[in-house]
Amino acid sequence: MSIWHKYAMITLFATSNALCFGEETYETVTIASDFEAVERPSEYRARPSDNMARKAPIKRDYVETSAIDPTQKQAVVIAKTTHILRGEIYEADIVMLNADPRSQYETYVNGNPIKGKYRVPGSSIGQYKYTGYIRERQRGRTVREYPFSGEYTVTEQTATVSADMMNILYAGVRNPISVSAPGYSSRDIEIDCSNSTLVKGNNLYYIIPRVPGAICCVTVYARESGKSRILSKKNFRILPLPTPCGTIKFNDNSVLSTSGKVNKNKMLTAQEISAMLEMDYLDARYVVTGFKMKFYTKGIPVVLQSNSGEITPEMKRNISKLRDQETFYITDIMAKGSDGKTHKLAPIEVTIQEGEKIRRH
Repeated sequence: MSIWHKYAMITLFATSNALCFGEETYETVTIASDFEAVERPSEYRARPSDNMARKAPIKRDYVETSAIDPTQKQAVVIAKTTHILRGEIYEADIVMLNADPRSQYETYVNGNPIKGKYRVPGSSIGQYKYTGYIRERQRGRTVREYPFSGEYTVTEQTATVSADMMNILYAGVRNPISVSAPGYSSRDIEIDCSNSTLVKGNNLYYIIPRVPGAICCVTVYARESGKSRILSKKNFRILPLPTPCGTIKFNDNSVLSTSGKVNKNKMLTAQEISAMLEMDYLDARYVVTGFKMKFYTKGIPVVLQSNSGEITPEMKRNISKLRDQETFYITDIMAKGSDGKTHKLAPIEVTIQEGEKIRRH
């Protein structure tokens, strides 16, 4: 019996992924750290029938080395992650590949001796590198030193969430938001929001709030090592959709959105009363559900009703009777928005002009 070493961490690699019956056996390669002497047979050769010949699962951590030669002695850095948030601890195992059981090993990082894991707090944001070596000693004398290096990144413990339009959200419409989480790819980021529906587009997120007056809390999570953690939370106020303005839509697709003068022939080509929001960056939709058209004949008001946005034939007959500089009014315009709310729009005053073309608005 000869003296071998018991290792705190042992991972098996092989020159091939499996053994086939009848093939020559292969030698195992050992990664070791924090060792103590125990007794073990001086020779061991795995055979296809032995349990050790079965494929050993290998933990997929970050191995910080430019190249690993499984046949040579080498110092290797193994870290669960190379990215931490400020205030967290960076940890890495510094291990010896193909350790000699007759030797003793000492690990130094940045000139300081360590035992076990290399641990350092992420107190400041930035990218950090470190170097060191594992010293091999036999019978009290240094045989060789094996260098290694590693690096890690410390980022702020938050993600940036901002509404692309402003720091408020409008109910019933798609509000684009931007999410920035330095150090994470988009596939590692998850977004959750309260009182709203989240829609993911092409590299964009859209929030559709449901209840005006409430608060939408947007939470950003990051997936790392199979777990999710919160990077940031931000609250947005939810406002009802603004009230649009009423517009007269003509058959050539021009519109009149404010009170003004209109050529009679042009006015007779008008098809409907619609609602338009001046905030064109909002993906809002409005449907006019009704309006009134008011005329004055010898001082007597005549009020006609439409139960949609369509200008009725009776309304057009009354328009055709108007003379130059006479006025009529479009009032009580009601429009239902994307938020499900019905809005009452401001009235439109129209003055008829004869023999003059309307200027397009």
